[in-house]
Amino acid sequence: IHKRDKDTILVGDSGGFQIATGVIKMDWANVKGAAGDKLREEILRYLEHTSDWSMTLDVPPFAAVGVLSEKTGLKTFEETLDITLHNLDYFIKNRIPGATKFLNVLSGSSKENSEKWFNAVIPYSIDETVKAMGHSTDRTLEGYAFAGINMRDMSCTLERILDLIELDALKDKDWIHFLGIGRLDWACYLTTIERTLKEHYNPNINVSFDAASPFVAAGGYALCYDYNHFTPQKLTYSMGRGLDNKKLKGSKLAMPFQ
Repeated sequence: IHKRDKDTILVGDSGGFQIATGVIKMDWANVKGAAGDKLREEILRYLEHTSDWSMTLDVPPFAAVGVLSEKTGLKTFEETLDITLHNLDYFIKNRIPGATKFLNVLSGSSKENSEKWFNAVIPYSIDETVKAMGHSTDRTLEGYAFAGINMRDMSCTLERILDLIELDALKDKDWIHFLGIGRLDWACYLTTIERTLKEHYNPNINVSFDAASPFVAAGGYALCYDYNHFTPQKLTYSMGRGLDNKKLKGSKLAMPFQ
């Protein structure tokens, strides 16, 4: 990865989802203290060393709900946003300008708090407000990542994009990533959004999306995508049992799928 060709692009995630779910351990009692800073520093330097574009370190709103709330000790949406802003302050202050470009994570769990989250984090993407924080503009975040309700409710997606347009906050931002979405209909929607943004607001902008499903299915359940269904009634790619037979080792046969 670190010696890959210069013409490749690697988008790196910060691990906010994994921290919220407990896969990456966080001392929530000291999340703003030395223990939290140690993890923030490790994640920041890893992203700078590895990725061309990187997510900022958000705390998803679901970390304050249900079973996860019991684990994290977080009870409200405001607490998740407060820690996210603390993480943003750390990244802005301690990043190495030019080492990686950061995507400001725009999250939320409802239309109302999605707008609240946007208004709280957008200053980190605007040169003037970053300067007002006492930093040089080479520390301003360079793109956006849509998460939570913003990547699964198209009305929220479009509202946030319109907010960015109104603030003229797309002009120098060349990447928007949608976290955890891999549905075919959304691939069509996001392609249309990218083409429209390129035509009217920023010819250099890219829209990307990701899903863990292929890797989880193959690694955990021995499944693979086999046949596509593109009809007026059904638009999907389906999964079937993967081939796992040592007798096929070295075979020149093509995979028996589309």
